[in-house]
Amino acid sequence: MISLLYASVMMQAKITEIDLEEARFALNLQKQVFEQQGRKILVISNLTSMSKISKEARDLAKSPEGQKVDDYILAYALVAPNFLARMMGSMIMGLFKQAYPIKIFPNEEKAIEWLLAQRNG
Repeated sequence: MISLLYASVMMQAKITEIDLEEARFALNLQKQVFEQQGRKILVISNLTSMSKISKEARDLAKSPEGQKVDDYILAYALVAPNFLARMMGSMIMGLFKQAYPIKIFPNEEKAIEWLLAQRNG
C-alpha cells in the first residue's frame, strides 16, 4: 500500500507487487501532489501485502527519472508489521539511496507521528 499524506488526507492504493507501471504512476502522483501543495510531501507505504518489486521498477528507481523524487519527498515512512514486510523494507532502504529520511515502523500510528515531526522539525 502506498499512501501520500496530503494535508490530513491519506490517499491509499493496496498493492502486492510494484511493477514498472505502478512505479511510474507513483512517481507521477508524487510529483503532482508536490506541485499542488507547493512543498515537499510526506509519504507512507504499508508493506504488509507487498511481496515483490520488479526488476524494471527497481531500474526506474535507480535511474535519473526515478531519482527526481528527491525533489518531491520530505520524508518516507515504511510500515512493516511483520517479518516479511520488514525484510522488504530493509531491501528497499538498501537498494535505493534517497536524499530524504526513510524509516521503518511497526504500525501506521508511529509512522504518521514521525512523518508529522519531520514536517514540523
